[in-house]
Amino acid sequence: MGLEEDIKILLNLSTLVGNKSVEIVFVRSINRLDIGGEVIEDKVKGSSMKTTLKTAMELIEKGYATIPDEYITWVKKIIWKEKSRETRRTLPKEEDSFYPKIALIIYAIKHDRNLELDENTKLSITNQVRHIVSRRLQLIISEAFAKIDHLVSNMTPEEHLLARIINNVITEWREGVYINELL
Repeated sequence: MGLEEDIKILLNLSTLVGNKSVEIVFVRSINRLDIGGEVIEDKVKGSSMKTTLKTAMELIEKGYATIPDEYITWVKKIIWKEKSRETRRTLPKEEDSFYPKIALIIYAIKHDRNLELDENTKLSITNQVRHIVSRRLQLIISEAFAKIDHLVSNMTPEEHLLARIINNVITEWREGVYINELL
């Protein structure tokens, strides 16, 4: 894919990620609710549902839903896995739903009145996730510049798109300043 096609995808990335599926748990029963263009019917308190990230965020903000307990367990495993590899220049393989889940967890920490986590845990998760995303971005930028192919196989689709765009921009820049043959 060329840079122009990748940029079109990048400009549409929030829609693509916002439409990815995540899970929520209802904190109150719902007979019928029209939210985000989606009609939700007959949901019992405590039941779960898969929906788009955008709809999940809206349900959480309006107090209808929260994230499943499994998401907190999942993010703690991610934090442990990423920390254990921090000294190596490797990118741990993450599932394709990595960024939608991370986004929903951080959103819930900020907006969910029903999330049962103490403030220290919320702050710790937020800071550690911020560090993980920053570290992954650093590795992606390094890969794009140095073409470290072993990192590519462990990237999420969003990260692979970013690496391709950065690589294309660097290549265009190198050619523009006539140093492409030097590197």
